[in-house]
Amino acid sequence: MFALHRATVLVVVLLLVATAGGVVLTRGVVRGGTRRVLRERTGEVAVVLNTSIGQLSVGLETLGQVARVTDAAAGPFTTTARAVSSGPAGVSYALLRPAGGGFRVVLAYGGRFRPGEVVTGARVPSLDAALASGQPVPTPVLDVGAERRFGVALGPPAAPAGMVVYRESQLGSLQPPKDTPTAPFHELDVVLYAGDRADPSQALVSTAPHLPLHGTLQARYLNIGAARLLLTVAPATRLNGALNADAPWLVGAFGVLMAALIGFIIEQATRRRDSALALYRTQRAVAETLQRSLLPELRPIPGLSIATRYLPGAAEQRIGGDWFDCFPVGDVDDRVAIVIGDVMGHDMQAAAAMAQIRAALRAYSCETDDPASVLGRLQHLVDVLEVAPLVTIFYGVLDPPDGSGRRCLRYSNAGHLPPLLRGPDGSVDRVADATSTIIGAPHVGGRPVGRLVLTPGATLVLFTDGLVETVGGDVSIAIDSLAAALSAQPPTACAEELSALLEARSAGPLRDDVATLVLQVVVGHGRVESSRMTGSARVTGSASMSVPSGRPGATSAPPVVDRLDLACDHTAAGVARSWVADRMEGWPSEVVDSARLIVSELVTNAVLHAKTAIAVTAETGPDRIVVEVIDGSSDVPVMKRYGATAETGRGFRLVSTLADEWGVEQVAGGGKAVRFALERRRAGADEVAPAEKFRVAGLPAVPDLSSWPDLEDSAPADGGSSGSTFDVWVLALPVEVYLLAAEHNDALLREMTFLPAAPRGGDHPDAASYDEEALAQAIRDQFAPVTSSLRHQIDAALAEGRETVDLRLEVPRAHWDSLVELADRLDEADRLCEDGELLTLEAPALIRRFRRWFADQVSEQAAGRPATPWPGRP
Repeated sequence: MFALHRATVLVVVLLLVATAGGVVLTRGVVRGGTRRVLRERTGEVAVVLNTSIGQLSVGLETLGQVARVTDAAAGPFTTTARAVSSGPAGVSYALLRPAGGGFRVVLAYGGRFRPGEVVTGARVPSLDAALASGQPVPTPVLDVGAERRFGVALGPPAAPAGMVVYRESQLGSLQPPKDTPTAPFHELDVVLYAGDRADPSQALVSTAPHLPLHGTLQARYLNIGAARLLLTVAPATRLNGALNADAPWLVGAFGVLMAALIGFIIEQATRRRDSALALYRTQRAVAETLQRSLLPELRPIPGLSIATRYLPGAAEQRIGGDWFDCFPVGDVDDRVAIVIGDVMGHDMQAAAAMAQIRAALRAYSCETDDPASVLGRLQHLVDVLEVAPLVTIFYGVLDPPDGSGRRCLRYSNAGHLPPLLRGPDGSVDRVADATSTIIGAPHVGGRPVGRLVLTPGATLVLFTDGLVETVGGDVSIAIDSLAAALSAQPPTACAEELSALLEARSAGPLRDDVATLVLQVVVGHGRVESSRMTGSARVTGSASMSVPSGRPGATSAPPVVDRLDLACDHTAAGVARSWVADRMEGWPSEVVDSARLIVSELVTNAVLHAKTAIAVTAETGPDRIVVEVIDGSSDVPVMKRYGATAETGRGFRLVSTLADEWGVEQVAGGGKAVRFALERRRAGADEVAPAEKFRVAGLPAVPDLSSWPDLEDSAPADGGSSGSTFDVWVLALPVEVYLLAAEHNDALLREMTFLPAAPRGGDHPDAASYDEEALAQAIRDQFAPVTSSLRHQIDAALAEGRETVDLRLEVPRAHWDSLVELADRLDEADRLCEDGELLTLEAPALIRRFRRWFADQVSEQAAGRPATPWPGRP
């Protein structure tokens, strides 16, 4: 029997409920519109009827006034009655006087009344009321034989005293009129009642087929004198049009249709999903069966304890190209081959290629126990038959133990990650030598073979890249973290416990396969603790980065490497400078300055061009520091020629000049690492005190500042000057302007400090244009005293949060001209920057303006003229 899914039923029910709600809402909107139109049309009908009632009252008043003025003369009354009765036939007028139990007709017009006749019956109450009230009073509907009649009476003062003017008309049929689409109010059913109740017997006018009206209707009261007439109006047709009236039905039909259509679509999609899931489960079962058949069945090997894990990374098929193997080789007992490998890919093809590679490797291992020969033959197989695109393999042969239980491992690594060797004491080292190119890539010559001795209790941990790769992560750091985790385990930890630790570090969905093999040398007969496939994918992302050259090898512990991770923003260079300087505490200051300058240039270059996350590492030894800046761009920097006005291109010439060694290498998986090295003692230089470093660099010594007097925090009471000194006041100076100028001057002096250590060729176009050393010393002679005198005042202003400051400089009169020359010296240095002689950019206009203003202040105040405040930005 055809059965709908629960999701289909739920959606259809929800859509039908929504449709019902839409119908109710639409019906309410349509009814509201109908009531609004009906209310407006009822008002229009009431206006028309009120106009007619008003004309009726006016006619009675006119007739009464004529009778009163003419003393009830018959001629004028008849003439006036004829005039006001122009309209429908059957209207009669009479002037009545009370007589006994009724009213006697004094004058009459029309065929209904005759003079002298006495009016009695249902008319009398209305005539009495009109005589007493002085307002028009209607009668009820009068049944006179087969006729229906209606009258209105009006007494004094409009009529003569003691008399009543009376008007009576014959009512028409209550049948609805013929359908006339052009007639006024043809779309309405209108009923007017004599009285304030909807009594069908008192209906004066009706266009409805049945009384009283039902359904949507409007009611109004019309006043005629002191009495009221009831007006009821109902729609006879669809006031808002046929489309609006049928809108609820249209909404309901559309909703039901959409519910059926959407239910059909959901049902079909659900059935397709069920079919796809069933197919997926079948494929998954096939893949797991295939993967289990491809992974080796490891048998117990005497003297070894082995634990393995395989975690598939592709959740769609749960199959991949990572594998491990461990099997006896050769004719010698207890000689074992150890393999960990990775075929590129995460699908059936990768698994099939892995099976061929594994079978071929076992076959080659039976022919020779030389790891290099086995990998060479495997390289030939891949090149000729193209069984796999790229394969990484670590292949080793573990020789039988000697008398002390130690075993020699001969191995060769074809592009695979270095295994980790855990000693009996828990210490962990990388097995990072004997590496060569990946299988499948072009390779010339033989492959290296490394040797390693495994003592009893030692553990070899092999793994594929899925265990340590993360998106944007550093593989080297991840391997160090893994080594630290292994080292933290108790020295007595067995192979299975360490293998479980590796599995626990793979928490989360994996994008790449993970294969691990933990081999431990034990005393006596070992056991195989193999868990061939567990769990599902657990590590997100993949990225790889090669271990930089020059790192420690397999048999020595790596030095402590500090690492700094930086965001790609404007703060990176400053943070890196301070971080490198902290690593070099106690080093000669000129070497620290060189390191700060170089790392600032490299980090700035990475921020501007790589636009990725940045990492800085520092390996600091007793006499040498190696700093590495790593970014995610693969573009290798080159040294360029630059013109006199160029703002870029100088950076790597600066690095080449200042660094003892430097270079660039590509990082596997994308990215580059730029490395430089500095020696603690530069070639040909002796350790000197910081105060003499400029002389050692070829510059004169720092000038003696003892002739400059110490400053106090406040000016003298008289604000004047002593005979040998005078005060220079810098008023309302923005702290920001001073700091910008000081920073630029520091950059100039810092670069000039390095000039003697950077020899220049004699063919330089401006080799003899300037004596940079002399210029640097000249600037230092004037700038150093100014800085030492003013800096503490700026620091105080910054501490107090002030934006402007009044600076006081007590200047010996013998030196005031040197301060005036300061601006000229700095402008001269700026020309060197502009011509490309210096790497520092020329000073902005604001800094040049400040220099000139400062020189003018010194000159003006030396001449006895008062200080003027900083004029501000132009």
